[in-house]
Amino acid sequence: MATLPPYFENMSPLRYDWFPTRAQCFIYRNWEMLSPARLARVLSADEETVCRMAADMGLGESTANEGLWLTRGYVTLIRANWHLLTYPQLCTLLDWGEEKLAFMLKEDDFLDVKLGRAKPCVPTLAIEALDGDGQKRTAAIRRVTEELRGKLPAPRISPFAFPEVYPKDIAPLTGRSRLGSSYLCAYEALYGDIFYDDSLIEASFPDALLSAYAALGVGQIVCQAVLYSLIPCPYAPELSEGWERRIEGLRRVIARFKKHGLKLLLYINEPRELPDAAFRGREHLRGDVYRPGYASLCLSVPEAQDFLRDSIKKLTELAPGIGGYSVCTASENHTNCYSHKRDGATTCPRCVHKRRADLFALTVRLIAEGAHAADPDIAIIAASWAWDQGGSDPAEVIDNLPPRVAVWAVSEHGAKRTYEDVTVSVADYSIEIPGPATHALSLWAKARAAGLPIAAKIQLGNSWELSTVPYIPVFGHFYRAIRNLCEQAAPEHIGLTWTMGSFPSPVFRMFSEMTREGEPIPAYEVLIRRLFPNADGDTLLSALRML
Repeated sequence: MATLPPYFENMSPLRYDWFPTRAQCFIYRNWEMLSPARLARVLSADEETVCRMAADMGLGESTANEGLWLTRGYVTLIRANWHLLTYPQLCTLLDWGEEKLAFMLKEDDFLDVKLGRAKPCVPTLAIEALDGDGQKRTAAIRRVTEELRGKLPAPRISPFAFPEVYPKDIAPLTGRSRLGSSYLCAYEALYGDIFYDDSLIEASFPDALLSAYAALGVGQIVCQAVLYSLIPCPYAPELSEGWERRIEGLRRVIARFKKHGLKLLLYINEPRELPDAAFRGREHLRGDVYRPGYASLCLSVPEAQDFLRDSIKKLTELAPGIGGYSVCTASENHTNCYSHKRDGATTCPRCVHKRRADLFALTVRLIAEGAHAADPDIAIIAASWAWDQGGSDPAEVIDNLPPRVAVWAVSEHGAKRTYEDVTVSVADYSIEIPGPATHALSLWAKARAAGLPIAAKIQLGNSWELSTVPYIPVFGHFYRAIRNLCEQAAPEHIGLTWTMGSFPSPVFRMFSEMTREGEPIPAYEVLIRRLFPNADGDTLLSALRML
Protein backbone atom coordinates (compact mmCIF):
# COMPACT_ATOMS: atom_id res chain seq x y z
CA MET A 1 0.00 0.00 0.00
CA ALA A 2 1.47 3.34 -1.05
CA THR A 3 1.98 5.92 1.69
CA LEU A 4 1.72 9.68 1.47
CA PRO A 5 4.89 11.75 1.93
CA PRO A 6 5.30 12.84 5.56
CA TYR A 7 4.53 16.31 6.81
CA PHE A 8 7.37 18.74 7.45
CA GLU A 9 6.48 19.45 11.05
CA ASN A 10 9.20 22.10 11.43
CA MET A 11 8.70 23.78 8.05
CA SER A 12 6.34 26.70 7.63
CA PRO A 13 4.26 26.69 4.43
CA LEU A 14 4.65 29.44 1.91
CA ARG A 15 2.89 32.64 2.90
CA TYR A 16 0.46 34.44 0.64
CA ASP A 17 0.41 37.79 2.37
CA TRP A 18 -0.82 39.62 -0.72
CA PHE A 19 -4.24 38.10 0.05
CA PRO A 20 -6.07 39.08 3.24
CA THR A 21 -6.85 35.39 3.90
CA ARG A 22 -5.53 32.04 2.65
CA ALA A 23 -9.05 31.00 1.61
CA GLN A 24 -9.15 33.95 -0.80
CA CYS A 25 -5.83 32.84 -2.26
CA PHE A 26 -7.27 29.34 -2.72
CA ILE A 27 -10.37 30.61 -4.54
CA TYR A 28 -8.37 33.01 -6.70
CA ARG A 29 -5.81 30.51 -7.98
CA ASN A 30 -8.37 27.73 -8.62
CA TRP A 31 -11.27 29.79 -9.97
CA GLU A 32 -10.70 29.20 -13.67
CA MET A 33 -9.99 25.49 -13.21
CA LEU A 34 -12.57 24.15 -10.75
CA SER A 35 -16.26 24.77 -10.17
CA PRO A 36 -17.51 26.91 -7.26
CA ALA A 37 -19.29 23.83 -5.91
CA ARG A 38 -16.03 21.88 -5.62
CA LEU A 39 -14.19 24.82 -4.06
CA ALA A 40 -17.02 25.10 -1.56
CA ARG A 41 -16.75 21.41 -0.65
CA VAL A 42 -13.05 21.78 0.02
CA LEU A 43 -13.71 24.79 2.28
CA SER A 44 -16.75 23.17 3.97
CA ALA A 45 -18.73 26.21 2.86
CA ASP A 46 -21.72 26.88 0.63
CA GLU A 47 -21.39 27.66 -3.06
CA GLU A 48 -23.06 31.06 -2.72
CA THR A 49 -20.40 32.22 -0.27
CA VAL A 50 -17.59 31.11 -2.57
CA CYS A 51 -19.14 32.91 -5.56
CA ARG A 52 -19.56 36.08 -3.52
CA MET A 53 -15.91 35.96 -2.39
CA ALA A 54 -14.81 35.47 -6.01
CA ALA A 55 -16.92 38.41 -7.16
CA ASP A 56 -15.46 40.57 -4.40
CA MET A 57 -12.02 39.90 -5.91
CA GLY A 58 -13.17 40.73 -9.45
CA LEU A 59 -13.18 37.18 -10.80
CA GLY A 60 -16.58 37.22 -12.49
CA GLU A 61 -18.64 34.14 -13.31
CA SER A 62 -16.92 30.77 -13.37
CA THR A 63 -16.24 29.26 -16.79
CA ALA A 64 -14.09 26.41 -15.46
CA ASN A 65 -13.99 23.16 -17.40
CA GLU A 66 -13.57 21.14 -14.24
CA GLY A 67 -13.55 17.70 -15.82
CA LEU A 68 -10.69 18.68 -18.12
CA TRP A 69 -8.51 20.01 -15.31
CA LEU A 70 -9.19 17.02 -13.05
CA THR A 71 -8.11 14.54 -15.74
CA ARG A 72 -5.44 16.53 -17.60
CA GLY A 73 -4.28 19.25 -15.21
CA TYR A 74 -4.09 17.48 -11.87
CA VAL A 75 -0.36 18.16 -11.49
CA THR A 76 -1.06 21.89 -11.75
CA LEU A 77 -3.84 21.55 -9.18
CA ILE A 78 -1.61 19.66 -6.74
CA ARG A 79 1.25 22.10 -7.13
CA ALA A 80 -1.01 25.15 -6.79
CA ASN A 81 -2.51 23.87 -3.53
CA TRP A 82 0.41 22.00 -1.93
CA HIS A 83 1.04 24.80 0.59
CA LEU A 84 -2.64 25.60 1.12
CA LEU A 85 -4.50 22.33 1.73
CA THR A 86 -4.23 19.30 3.97
CA TYR A 87 -4.09 15.83 2.42
CA PRO A 88 -7.82 15.21 3.06
CA GLN A 89 -8.65 18.53 1.40
CA LEU A 90 -6.40 17.72 -1.58
CA CYS A 91 -8.27 14.43 -1.97
CA THR A 92 -11.60 16.30 -1.93
CA LEU A 93 -10.25 18.76 -4.48
CA LEU A 94 -9.11 15.99 -6.86
CA ASP A 95 -11.92 13.53 -6.09
CA TRP A 96 -9.28 10.90 -5.26
CA GLY A 97 -8.76 8.56 -2.35
CA GLU A 98 -5.56 8.78 -0.33
CA GLU A 99 -4.24 5.61 -2.01
CA LYS A 100 -4.48 7.16 -5.47
CA LEU A 101 -2.94 10.43 -4.31
CA ALA A 102 -0.03 8.50 -2.78
CA PHE A 103 0.44 6.49 -6.00
CA MET A 104 0.42 9.56 -8.23
CA LEU A 105 2.81 11.50 -6.00
CA LYS A 106 5.24 8.58 -6.07
CA GLU A 107 4.88 7.32 -9.64
CA ASP A 108 3.88 10.33 -11.75
CA ASP A 109 7.44 11.20 -12.78
CA PHE A 110 8.46 11.33 -9.06
CA LEU A 111 6.14 14.28 -8.40
CA ASP A 112 6.76 14.04 -4.65
CA VAL A 113 10.46 14.72 -5.24
CA LYS A 114 9.65 17.83 -7.25
CA LEU A 115 7.37 19.01 -4.44
CA GLY A 116 10.12 18.62 -1.84
CA ARG A 117 9.78 14.96 -0.71
CA ALA A 118 7.55 16.01 2.21
CA LYS A 119 4.49 18.21 2.64
CA PRO A 120 4.41 21.45 4.63
CA CYS A 121 2.17 21.09 7.67
CA VAL A 122 -0.82 23.38 7.15
CA PRO A 123 -4.02 23.87 9.14
CA THR A 124 -7.34 22.86 7.62
CA LEU A 125 -8.25 25.68 5.26
CA ALA A 126 -11.46 27.50 6.13
CA ILE A 127 -13.13 30.81 5.36
CA GLU A 128 -12.26 33.65 7.72
CA ALA A 129 -14.23 36.84 8.35
CA LEU A 130 -12.66 40.03 6.97
CA ASP A 131 -11.96 43.02 9.17
CA GLY A 132 -11.96 46.56 7.83
CA ASP A 133 -8.39 46.34 6.54
CA GLY A 134 -9.14 43.01 4.87
CA GLN A 135 -12.14 44.50 3.09
CA LYS A 136 -10.03 47.40 1.77
CA ARG A 137 -7.34 45.04 0.51
CA THR A 138 -9.98 42.85 -1.15
CA ALA A 139 -11.37 45.90 -2.94
CA ALA A 140 -7.84 46.69 -4.16
CA ILE A 141 -7.48 43.14 -5.49
CA ARG A 142 -10.75 43.61 -7.35
CA ARG A 143 -9.59 46.85 -8.99
CA VAL A 144 -6.31 45.33 -10.16
CA THR A 145 -8.00 42.12 -11.36
CA GLU A 146 -10.69 43.92 -13.36
CA GLU A 147 -8.11 46.26 -14.90
CA LEU A 148 -5.89 43.38 -16.00
CA ARG A 149 -8.77 41.23 -17.23
CA GLY A 150 -9.91 44.14 -19.36
CA LYS A 151 -6.53 44.30 -21.07
CA LEU A 152 -6.07 40.58 -21.72
CA PRO A 153 -7.02 39.34 -25.20
CA ALA A 154 -9.52 36.53 -25.54
CA PRO A 155 -7.74 33.15 -25.62
CA ARG A 156 -7.25 31.71 -29.11
CA ILE A 157 -7.81 28.13 -28.00
CA SER A 158 -9.19 26.50 -24.87
CA PRO A 159 -6.91 24.75 -22.37
CA PHE A 160 -5.41 21.46 -23.59
CA ALA A 161 -6.78 21.94 -27.14
CA PHE A 162 -3.34 21.15 -28.55
CA PRO A 163 -4.49 19.21 -31.65
CA GLU A 164 -5.87 22.47 -33.05
CA VAL A 165 -2.33 23.81 -33.46
CA TYR A 166 -0.45 20.68 -34.54
CA PRO A 167 1.07 20.96 -38.04
CA LYS A 168 -0.87 19.28 -40.84
CA ASP A 169 -0.17 18.34 -44.46
CA ILE A 170 3.54 17.78 -43.84
CA ALA A 171 5.41 16.69 -46.96
CA PRO A 172 6.50 13.03 -46.67
CA LEU A 173 10.13 12.24 -46.00
CA THR A 174 12.16 10.30 -48.54
CA GLY A 175 14.68 7.57 -47.75
CA ARG A 176 15.64 6.15 -44.38
CA SER A 177 17.46 7.60 -41.40
CA ARG A 178 21.15 6.81 -41.04
CA LEU A 179 20.41 6.37 -37.33
CA GLY A 180 18.69 3.24 -36.09
CA SER A 181 15.82 4.87 -34.24
CA SER A 182 14.69 8.16 -32.75
CA TYR A 183 12.32 8.49 -29.83
CA LEU A 184 10.67 11.11 -27.64
CA CYS A 185 8.05 11.66 -24.95
CA ALA A 186 4.68 12.66 -26.40
CA TYR A 187 3.83 16.33 -26.03
CA GLU A 188 0.52 16.03 -24.20
CA ALA A 189 0.83 12.55 -22.73
CA LEU A 190 -0.06 12.07 -19.10
CA TYR A 191 2.53 10.18 -17.11
CA GLY A 192 1.18 8.40 -14.05
CA ASP A 193 -1.35 5.66 -14.90
CA ILE A 194 -2.50 6.20 -18.48
CA PHE A 195 -2.86 2.54 -19.48
CA TYR A 196 -5.73 2.09 -17.02
CA ASP A 197 -8.22 4.36 -18.77
CA ASP A 198 -9.17 4.58 -22.46
CA SER A 199 -10.01 8.27 -22.12
CA LEU A 200 -6.50 8.98 -20.82
CA ILE A 201 -4.97 7.02 -23.70
CA GLU A 202 -7.07 9.02 -26.17
CA ALA A 203 -6.12 12.29 -24.50
CA SER A 204 -2.42 11.42 -24.32
CA PHE A 205 -2.01 10.20 -27.90
CA PRO A 206 -4.46 11.96 -30.22
CA ASP A 207 -4.21 10.93 -33.86
CA ALA A 208 -3.29 14.47 -34.89
CA LEU A 209 -0.19 14.34 -32.68
CA LEU A 210 0.90 10.86 -33.76
CA SER A 211 0.36 11.71 -37.41
CA ALA A 212 2.53 14.81 -37.06
CA TYR A 213 5.32 12.87 -35.35
CA ALA A 214 5.31 10.20 -38.05
CA ALA A 215 5.45 12.81 -40.80
CA LEU A 216 8.33 14.60 -39.07
CA GLY A 217 10.37 11.38 -38.94
CA VAL A 218 9.98 10.33 -35.29
CA GLY A 219 10.14 6.55 -34.86
CA GLN A 220 9.23 5.72 -31.24
CA ILE A 221 7.21 7.19 -28.37
CA VAL A 222 8.35 6.75 -24.77
CA CYS A 223 5.91 5.79 -22.00
CA GLN A 224 6.60 5.01 -18.36
CA ALA A 225 5.99 1.45 -17.22
CA VAL A 226 5.57 0.65 -13.51
CA LEU A 227 6.12 -3.09 -13.37
CA TYR A 228 3.94 -3.93 -10.36
CA SER A 229 1.01 -2.12 -11.98
CA LEU A 230 1.30 -4.22 -15.17
CA ILE A 231 2.39 -7.62 -13.84
CA PRO A 232 1.16 -9.21 -10.58
CA CYS A 233 3.59 -8.60 -7.71
CA PRO A 234 3.49 -11.55 -5.29
CA TYR A 235 5.02 -9.45 -2.51
CA ALA A 236 2.46 -6.63 -2.61
CA PRO A 237 -0.57 -7.85 -4.62
CA GLU A 238 -2.61 -4.79 -3.64
CA LEU A 239 -0.26 -2.67 -5.75
CA SER A 240 -1.13 -4.77 -8.81
CA GLU A 241 -4.88 -4.34 -8.63
CA GLY A 242 -6.20 -3.69 -12.15
CA TRP A 243 -3.09 -5.03 -13.90
CA GLU A 244 -5.13 -6.94 -16.48
CA ARG A 245 -6.95 -3.76 -17.47
CA ARG A 246 -3.64 -1.93 -17.84
CA ILE A 247 -2.26 -4.67 -20.08
CA GLU A 248 -5.29 -4.27 -22.32
CA GLY A 249 -4.65 -0.52 -22.38
CA LEU A 250 -0.99 -1.12 -23.19
CA ARG A 251 -2.00 -3.28 -26.15
CA ARG A 252 -4.32 -0.53 -27.38
CA VAL A 253 -1.48 2.00 -27.19
CA ILE A 254 0.79 -0.31 -29.21
CA ALA A 255 -1.94 -0.74 -31.84
CA ARG A 256 -2.61 3.00 -31.90
CA PHE A 257 1.06 3.73 -32.52
CA LYS A 258 1.36 1.01 -35.15
CA LYS A 259 -1.43 2.64 -37.18
CA HIS A 260 0.91 5.63 -37.63
CA GLY A 261 4.07 3.58 -38.18
CA LEU A 262 5.33 4.32 -34.66
CA LYS A 263 6.60 1.98 -31.96
CA LEU A 264 6.37 2.06 -28.16
CA LEU A 265 9.53 2.36 -26.05
CA LEU A 266 8.81 1.56 -22.39
CA TYR A 267 10.79 3.54 -19.83
CA ILE A 268 11.74 1.16 -17.00
CA ASN A 269 13.00 1.95 -13.47
CA GLU A 270 12.87 -1.41 -11.74
CA PRO A 271 12.50 -3.08 -9.39
CA ARG A 272 10.62 -0.25 -7.62
CA GLU A 273 10.95 -0.02 -3.86
CA LEU A 274 8.11 -1.73 -1.97
CA PRO A 275 6.28 -0.81 1.26
CA ASP A 276 7.48 -2.39 4.50
CA ALA A 277 4.44 -4.67 4.62
CA ALA A 278 5.70 -6.48 1.50
CA PHE A 279 8.71 -7.79 3.44
CA ARG A 280 6.88 -9.25 6.43
CA GLY A 281 7.87 -12.90 6.42
CA ARG A 282 10.23 -12.16 3.50
CA GLU A 283 13.02 -10.34 5.33
CA HIS A 284 15.58 -12.06 3.09
CA LEU A 285 14.33 -9.89 0.18
CA ARG A 286 14.56 -6.60 2.03
CA GLY A 287 17.29 -4.33 0.67
CA ASP A 288 18.32 -0.70 1.00
CA VAL A 289 16.15 1.81 2.86
CA TYR A 290 16.07 5.24 1.26
CA ARG A 291 12.97 6.68 2.88
CA PRO A 292 10.86 5.53 5.83
CA GLY A 293 8.19 2.96 5.08
CA TYR A 294 9.85 1.49 1.97
CA ALA A 295 12.80 -0.70 1.03
CA SER A 296 14.46 -1.98 -2.12
CA LEU A 297 13.80 -5.48 -3.42
CA CYS A 298 17.36 -6.78 -3.13
CA LEU A 299 18.72 -8.07 -6.42
CA SER A 300 21.51 -9.93 -4.68
CA VAL A 301 18.88 -12.53 -3.82
CA PRO A 302 18.18 -15.09 -6.61
CA GLU A 303 14.45 -15.00 -5.88
CA ALA A 304 14.34 -11.26 -6.57
CA GLN A 305 16.41 -11.75 -9.73
CA ASP A 306 13.92 -14.33 -10.96
CA PHE A 307 11.03 -11.99 -10.20
CA LEU A 308 12.47 -9.14 -12.26
CA ARG A 309 13.55 -11.33 -15.18
CA ASP A 310 10.30 -13.29 -15.30
CA SER A 311 8.11 -10.18 -14.93
CA ILE A 312 9.79 -8.48 -17.90
CA LYS A 313 9.44 -11.67 -19.93
CA LYS A 314 5.75 -11.91 -19.09
CA LEU A 315 5.16 -8.23 -19.87
CA THR A 316 6.86 -8.61 -23.26
CA GLU A 317 4.75 -11.68 -24.03
CA LEU A 318 1.47 -10.10 -22.93
CA ALA A 319 2.05 -6.95 -24.97
CA PRO A 320 3.66 -8.08 -28.25
CA GLY A 321 4.88 -5.22 -30.37
CA ILE A 322 6.75 -3.31 -27.68
CA GLY A 323 9.60 -1.64 -29.56
CA GLY A 324 12.06 -1.72 -26.71
CA TYR A 325 12.91 -0.88 -23.12
CA SER A 326 14.79 2.19 -21.95
CA VAL A 327 16.32 1.14 -18.63
CA CYS A 328 17.44 3.62 -15.96
CA THR A 329 19.21 2.14 -12.94
CA ALA A 330 19.88 5.31 -10.92
CA SER A 331 16.93 7.60 -11.47
CA GLU A 332 14.93 9.67 -8.99
CA ASN A 333 12.81 6.56 -8.36
CA HIS A 334 14.41 4.39 -5.69
CA THR A 335 15.01 0.93 -7.15
CA ASN A 336 18.07 -1.28 -6.64
CA CYS A 337 20.11 -1.07 -3.42
CA TYR A 338 22.59 1.41 -4.96
CA SER A 339 20.20 3.57 -6.96
CA HIS A 340 20.71 6.46 -4.50
CA LYS A 341 23.84 5.45 -2.59
CA ARG A 342 27.62 5.64 -2.99
CA ASP A 343 29.74 2.52 -3.05
CA GLY A 344 29.63 0.93 0.41
CA ALA A 345 26.93 3.30 1.70
CA THR A 346 23.87 1.13 1.11
CA THR A 347 21.99 -0.14 4.17
CA CYS A 348 21.56 -3.56 2.50
CA PRO A 349 23.70 -6.15 4.33
CA ARG A 350 24.28 -8.11 1.10
CA CYS A 351 24.91 -5.33 -1.41
CA VAL A 352 27.17 -3.32 0.90
CA HIS A 353 29.96 -5.70 -0.13
CA LYS A 354 29.34 -5.07 -3.85
CA ARG A 355 29.99 -2.17 -6.21
CA ARG A 356 27.35 0.12 -7.65
CA ALA A 357 28.61 -0.71 -11.14
CA ASP A 358 28.05 -4.43 -10.62
CA LEU A 359 24.50 -3.96 -9.38
CA PHE A 360 23.62 -1.57 -12.20
CA ALA A 361 24.93 -4.03 -14.80
CA LEU A 362 23.06 -6.88 -13.10
CA THR A 363 19.78 -4.92 -13.22
CA VAL A 364 20.19 -4.26 -16.94
CA ARG A 365 21.18 -7.87 -17.59
CA LEU A 366 18.09 -9.28 -15.85
CA ILE A 367 15.77 -6.99 -17.81
CA ALA A 368 17.53 -7.82 -21.08
CA GLU A 369 17.35 -11.56 -20.39
CA GLY A 370 13.65 -11.39 -19.65
CA ALA A 371 12.83 -9.26 -22.68
CA HIS A 372 14.98 -11.27 -25.12
CA ALA A 373 13.54 -14.56 -23.88
CA ALA A 374 10.19 -13.35 -25.21
CA ASP A 375 11.40 -11.29 -28.18
CA PRO A 376 15.03 -11.73 -29.30
CA ASP A 377 14.87 -8.58 -31.44
CA ILE A 378 13.60 -6.13 -28.84
CA ALA A 379 15.87 -3.13 -28.18
CA ILE A 380 17.37 -2.55 -24.73
CA ILE A 381 18.82 0.90 -24.03
CA ALA A 382 20.71 1.34 -20.75
CA ALA A 383 20.83 4.92 -19.44
CA SER A 384 24.15 5.97 -17.92
CA TRP A 385 22.43 8.76 -15.99
CA ALA A 386 24.07 9.09 -12.53
CA TRP A 387 26.49 6.20 -13.11
CA ASP A 388 29.29 8.67 -12.40
CA GLN A 389 27.90 9.95 -9.09
CA GLY A 390 29.72 9.23 -5.87
CA GLY A 391 33.05 8.79 -7.62
CA SER A 392 31.97 5.67 -9.53
CA ASP A 393 33.40 4.85 -12.94
CA PRO A 394 30.61 4.39 -15.53
CA ALA A 395 32.95 2.32 -17.71
CA GLU A 396 32.80 -0.43 -15.08
CA VAL A 397 29.09 -0.86 -15.81
CA ILE A 398 29.77 -1.22 -19.52
CA ASP A 399 32.30 -3.97 -18.83
CA ASN A 400 29.50 -6.17 -17.49
CA LEU A 401 26.62 -5.39 -19.86
CA PRO A 402 25.22 -8.21 -21.99
CA PRO A 403 25.48 -8.16 -25.81
CA ARG A 404 23.25 -5.85 -27.88
CA VAL A 405 22.44 -3.49 -25.00
CA ALA A 406 22.84 0.09 -26.19
CA VAL A 407 24.74 2.48 -23.89
CA TRP A 408 22.80 5.71 -23.49
CA ALA A 409 24.43 9.02 -22.54
CA VAL A 410 23.32 12.64 -22.46
CA SER A 411 25.32 14.22 -25.24
CA GLU A 412 26.16 17.51 -23.53
CA HIS A 413 26.55 16.24 -19.94
CA GLY A 414 29.78 17.65 -18.51
CA ALA A 415 30.32 20.17 -21.31
CA LYS A 416 31.86 23.44 -20.09
CA ARG A 417 31.74 27.01 -21.28
CA THR A 418 33.20 30.20 -19.85
CA TYR A 419 31.16 33.40 -19.82
CA GLU A 420 33.57 36.27 -19.06
CA ASP A 421 35.11 35.00 -15.78
CA VAL A 422 32.46 32.39 -14.91
CA THR A 423 32.78 28.78 -16.10
CA VAL A 424 29.63 26.66 -16.14
CA SER A 425 29.33 22.91 -16.52
CA VAL A 426 26.24 21.16 -17.90
CA ALA A 427 24.76 18.72 -15.37
CA ASP A 428 22.05 17.43 -17.65
CA TYR A 429 20.66 18.91 -20.86
CA SER A 430 21.57 22.15 -22.56
CA ILE A 431 20.63 23.81 -25.82
CA GLU A 432 23.15 26.65 -25.76
CA ILE A 433 26.14 24.40 -25.01
CA PRO A 434 25.97 21.57 -27.55
CA GLY A 435 27.61 18.18 -27.20
CA PRO A 436 28.91 15.68 -27.49
CA ALA A 437 31.06 16.32 -24.45
CA THR A 438 34.03 14.24 -23.32
CA HIS A 439 31.91 12.26 -20.86
CA ALA A 440 29.56 10.92 -23.54
CA LEU A 441 32.30 10.36 -26.10
CA SER A 442 34.38 8.32 -23.65
CA LEU A 443 31.40 6.15 -22.68
CA TRP A 444 30.48 5.57 -26.31
CA ALA A 445 34.08 4.68 -27.19
CA LYS A 446 34.07 2.12 -24.38
CA ALA A 447 30.76 0.71 -25.63
CA ARG A 448 31.98 0.51 -29.21
CA ALA A 449 35.11 -1.31 -28.07
CA ALA A 450 32.86 -3.81 -26.26
CA GLY A 451 30.81 -4.33 -29.43
CA LEU A 452 27.75 -2.55 -28.04
CA PRO A 453 25.53 -0.03 -29.87
CA ILE A 454 25.23 3.49 -28.50
CA ALA A 455 22.35 5.86 -27.80
CA ALA A 456 22.49 9.62 -27.47
CA LYS A 457 20.14 11.85 -25.52
CA ILE A 458 19.59 15.47 -26.52
CA GLN A 459 16.79 17.94 -26.02
CA LEU A 460 15.33 19.30 -29.24
CA GLY A 461 12.66 21.93 -28.88
CA ASN A 462 13.11 23.13 -25.33
CA SER A 463 15.11 22.25 -22.23
CA TRP A 464 15.37 22.86 -18.50
CA GLU A 465 16.64 26.31 -19.47
CA LEU A 466 13.14 27.24 -20.68
CA SER A 467 10.87 24.24 -20.32
CA THR A 468 7.42 25.87 -20.28
CA VAL A 469 7.23 26.89 -23.95
CA PRO A 470 6.35 24.49 -26.80
CA TYR A 471 9.70 24.96 -28.50
CA ILE A 472 12.47 27.56 -28.73
CA PRO A 473 13.25 28.53 -32.34
CA VAL A 474 17.05 28.51 -31.94
CA PHE A 475 17.61 26.46 -35.06
CA GLY A 476 21.33 27.25 -35.21
CA HIS A 477 21.88 25.65 -31.80
CA PHE A 478 19.92 22.55 -32.77
CA TYR A 479 21.72 22.29 -36.09
CA ARG A 480 25.12 22.25 -34.35
CA ALA A 481 23.99 19.64 -31.82
CA ILE A 482 22.66 17.31 -34.52
CA ARG A 483 25.62 17.78 -36.85
CA ASN A 484 28.12 17.21 -34.03
CA LEU A 485 26.40 13.96 -33.10
CA CYS A 486 26.31 12.68 -36.66
CA GLU A 487 29.94 13.49 -37.33
CA GLN A 488 31.47 12.56 -33.96
CA ALA A 489 29.36 9.63 -32.74
CA ALA A 490 26.77 8.35 -35.26
CA PRO A 491 24.60 6.71 -32.56
CA GLU A 492 22.25 3.83 -33.37
CA HIS A 493 19.53 5.34 -31.18
CA ILE A 494 18.79 8.95 -30.29
CA GLY A 495 16.40 10.39 -27.73
CA LEU A 496 15.11 13.69 -29.05
CA THR A 497 13.35 14.95 -25.91
CA TRP A 498 12.46 14.11 -22.36
CA THR A 499 9.34 14.94 -20.35
CA MET A 500 9.57 18.73 -20.50
CA GLY A 501 7.98 18.86 -23.94
CA SER A 502 7.92 17.49 -27.46
CA PHE A 503 5.77 19.81 -29.53
CA PRO A 504 5.81 18.57 -33.16
CA SER A 505 7.86 21.49 -34.38
CA PRO A 506 10.04 22.08 -37.45
CA VAL A 507 13.03 21.17 -35.24
CA PHE A 508 12.16 17.48 -35.62
CA ARG A 509 11.93 17.87 -39.38
CA MET A 510 15.35 19.51 -39.27
CA PHE A 511 16.70 16.45 -37.48
CA SER A 512 15.15 14.09 -40.03
CA GLU A 513 16.41 16.10 -42.99
CA MET A 514 19.93 16.05 -41.54
CA THR A 515 20.02 12.29 -40.93
CA ARG A 516 18.90 10.85 -44.27
CA GLU A 517 20.83 7.73 -45.18
CA GLY A 518 23.20 8.17 -48.13
CA GLU A 519 22.77 11.95 -48.25
CA PRO A 520 25.20 14.63 -47.04
CA ILE A 521 24.08 16.85 -44.19
CA PRO A 522 22.53 19.96 -45.79
CA ALA A 523 24.10 23.33 -45.14
CA TYR A 524 22.28 25.32 -42.45
CA GLU A 525 21.07 28.09 -44.76
CA VAL A 526 19.82 25.57 -47.33
CA LEU A 527 17.99 23.63 -44.66
CA ILE A 528 16.25 26.69 -43.18
CA ARG A 529 14.97 27.71 -46.61
CA ARG A 530 13.74 24.15 -47.15
CA LEU A 531 11.95 24.06 -43.79
CA PHE A 532 10.20 27.39 -44.40
CA PRO A 533 9.65 27.59 -48.17
CA ASN A 534 7.01 30.34 -47.95
CA ALA A 535 9.14 32.70 -45.87
CA ASP A 536 11.54 35.41 -47.02
CA GLY A 537 14.67 33.32 -46.56
CA ASP A 538 17.12 36.21 -46.17
CA THR A 539 14.98 37.96 -43.57
CA LEU A 540 14.32 34.73 -41.68
CA LEU A 541 18.00 33.77 -41.56
CA SER A 542 18.89 37.27 -40.37
CA ALA A 543 16.32 37.01 -37.58
CA LEU A 544 17.46 33.54 -36.51
CA ARG A 545 21.06 34.71 -36.21
CA MET A 546 19.94 37.05 -33.42
CA LEU A 547 18.64 34.16 -31.28
